[in-house]
Amino acid sequence: MLDRLPDTVLLQIWGYLIPHPHGPCSHHQAHHLAPFLRVCRRFYTLFLRQLHREVRLHSGAIPMVGKTIYPPSMMEIIENTCRNADIAAATQVLTVESWFVGQPRGMAFTADPVILETLLQSAQLSPDQESWWREALDASYYDAWLALLLLRLPNLRKLEIKNMAPGSPYLQSILTRLADPNDPLTGLSQLSELTITPPMFNHEFFLSDFVPFTQLPSMRKFHIVGALDHYPPPPAGVWEDNDAPRDNSSPPPTTPRTHPFNSPSNLTRITLRASSAITTLPTLLPHLPHLQSLTYNHHDPALHKAALESIRDCAKAAGLNPSMGLGISAAQARYLENISNTNTLNPSVLLPALTAARSSLQSLFISTTHVIRQNPREIRTQDLPGIPIGDLRDFQSLRILRMRVENLLPVERHEDRTVKTTQSTLWEVLPPSLEALYLEECDRAILPEIVDQLRQVVQSREQERDKHQQSTLFPVLKTVVLQQPNDEPDRVPFQFPRNMRSISRKKMEEMGRNRMAENDIQPEVWMELMGLKERFAVLGVELRVVDKMRDDREFPLRLE
Repeated sequence: MLDRLPDTVLLQIWGYLIPHPHGPCSHHQAHHLAPFLRVCRRFYTLFLRQLHREVRLHSGAIPMVGKTIYPPSMMEIIENTCRNADIAAATQVLTVESWFVGQPRGMAFTADPVILETLLQSAQLSPDQESWWREALDASYYDAWLALLLLRLPNLRKLEIKNMAPGSPYLQSILTRLADPNDPLTGLSQLSELTITPPMFNHEFFLSDFVPFTQLPSMRKFHIVGALDHYPPPPAGVWEDNDAPRDNSSPPPTTPRTHPFNSPSNLTRITLRASSAITTLPTLLPHLPHLQSLTYNHHDPALHKAALESIRDCAKAAGLNPSMGLGISAAQARYLENISNTNTLNPSVLLPALTAARSSLQSLFISTTHVIRQNPREIRTQDLPGIPIGDLRDFQSLRILRMRVENLLPVERHEDRTVKTTQSTLWEVLPPSLEALYLEECDRAILPEIVDQLRQVVQSREQERDKHQQSTLFPVLKTVVLQQPNDEPDRVPFQFPRNMRSISRKKMEEMGRNRMAENDIQPEVWMELMGLKERFAVLGVELRVVDKMRDDREFPLRLE
């Protein structure tokens, strides 16, 4: 029946022939459609591009109910792209489940000599370089094979790498050569979107290692989770166990790599989630004159955890068990405490770096992660006086802003955290082009001041409507969202009944209602907010007050 349908109809019903997009086998279309494609050469040729448009590289088999799916291995994908140019040209999305550096344990790769020579020729190597690469391929270095695979995909548009082990010299070599206008190497000319996440407990996932990706001429979207600044090496360990070996060696210093920009980057969107790169990011932003969106989510414990893992690795190398408290000296403990106390959010360093994108920046999100505090002595951004980002009125294209209120307005507080003064207003630091404003961590002490400023905004908009005045505050504003800090103590703590043996669903619901904004905010302030909400609604502006316990991991608000 299907062979009687015209090609245009077959292409339209392709989506109904493959597995459900969110099903367990959605990324293994070839497993289900191989018998269908073997019906005739016409079907194979027609659906070839659709079948190989998205390629997912797994690191092992996938057990299913009653059977096991063995997805194509890396070597099978490499051989297919080398032998069939149509398959290589059809691949637009590549997802790598695990990126290893060096030879993975228990894996060895052997390729047909013709395939090997094809890969080496595509890299356009000098004799010295060819010898270096050939040794890596013969030694089954996973990252070397994958780096050459990227050069075989001329139409690759999106690259997603999960569990990426950093520090691949072969990937760095390829990227450095591609960014050099004097190098004859070509490749990744269509790559526009990059998403990278690190493996767990990695302490060398430095943002500077991925800067060469931003120099690719087609790169537009850059998304990294868990990026780090370079941190100073820990001091030498002095073992506290007398029976343990004494070793005063320190890890080698981690010097940030500097990458010269041959021309400004075409990047338009950069997203760093759960990261600690407030030092490296300002060195990258001046080279992004076309930047339209910056999302930076600062993770306070990131550098502390990275430095701790580095110390633990040194202790393990000396034969100690760091989980038993061995291998961490007093100097190293002070070093970790210093990193924890100094690694807080300072958005003011980003403003000068964003000057290059002053005319193009449309969306700016700067926030912190919301995680449970495990160490009561740990210093977080929320514990310190907020550092305002500065005057953003020159960013005339800025439409969406999401930021902690203390990183936007200079707030002076008393020792008990009550507000003493607020030195500026929203319209004195924000451009009139703003359409959506998301203010995070509006605690009960600062909410009356925010309410007063919003009242002046709505009065200005009402005067514009009634008296047709030209000068108004935020004339195109459409959305305002407020949220308290998620760890702010409840205004009225919930009291469980005495001698209660179990928690019923009703009691859990009562406890949740106790933390909702309408019950946790001062009653008089809540009534004013509801009055402002009605007045804003008449003007076509939405005012929302979000419950403080609402959280979607990195950001407590969703921005759809």
